[in-house]
Amino acid sequence: MLWYMPVLLRIIIAHGLFPSFVKVLGRRSLAKRNVLQFLFCFSYAVCFALLWGQLIIDQRIYPIVIMGLFNGVGAYCQWQAIRISLSRNALFTFWDDIIAMLLAYVILGEGQFLNAGIGIGIALSLGAVILFAVEQYQKEKEQGKGSLAFYFYVGVYSLVWGVATFFMRFMGLQHYSAGAFLPPWYLGSLITALLIMVYRQGSDKENFLSSKRELLVMGVFSTLVIGALALEYYAFLLAPLIIVQPIFLVSEMVVPSLIGLYVFRERKDLNRKQKMFFALCILGGLLIVLSF
Repeated sequence: MLWYMPVLLRIIIAHGLFPSFVKVLGRRSLAKRNVLQFLFCFSYAVCFALLWGQLIIDQRIYPIVIMGLFNGVGAYCQWQAIRISLSRNALFTFWDDIIAMLLAYVILGEGQFLNAGIGIGIALSLGAVILFAVEQYQKEKEQGKGSLAFYFYVGVYSLVWGVATFFMRFMGLQHYSAGAFLPPWYLGSLITALLIMVYRQGSDKENFLSSKRELLVMGVFSTLVIGALALEYYAFLLAPLIIVQPIFLVSEMVVPSLIGLYVFRERKDLNRKQKMFFALCILGGLLIVLSF
């Protein structure tokens, strides 16, 4: 398979369908839905691994389970941030990409894959994302729309997923298959989600029992979650992180921002400067794809 096919499919699922789904689901039952999400994902992962004969139980699963525990925290924080604002969340998600790329550059030596076109593409993408975020932040600050809770949630999941993304690339280099990786990953995530739900129930006293409709919705939603992660992991098997991640950086900002702005009507239209930043982001992404 061509390396950019799983990248494109993941963009559609993770940066288009997934955040829209979270926004539509809303605030209610957030902790419970987080549990249902990972319960379905863990079940899907085990079935997939058994079907393809890739279920592995050895000492290598322990670090994956540990990273999965942190992923559960990151996922909950992402839901909270998107609940506050989908378009605003999309502006500040580049930190996990930067962390992952720096780790890959320093530890895995992936600087060897860079050339002039890729370097210019990364610089354009990253620069435009930061400028766009600064521009939007200044507007929100003037309008009194800032939220410390929002920035806390973004900061937590950015740190968690920056390290987790690097970890996935590292495991891919060890030729650890996606089928073997997913079950322990989602086992750790499910444990964290259960702990969060138990803590949250102490304050809102919500019953875990779900309606058939909610179970159906979360079952479908979870296919998006596990599908996006499997595609991301597969992309890291086919191409270096330092190539793939800048493309995700661009799509992670552009796609949800446009959906939040024009589908959910969270803000007025983009101004001329912001449109220019978006165009530079897309141009940078295209340069990376065409130069690798």
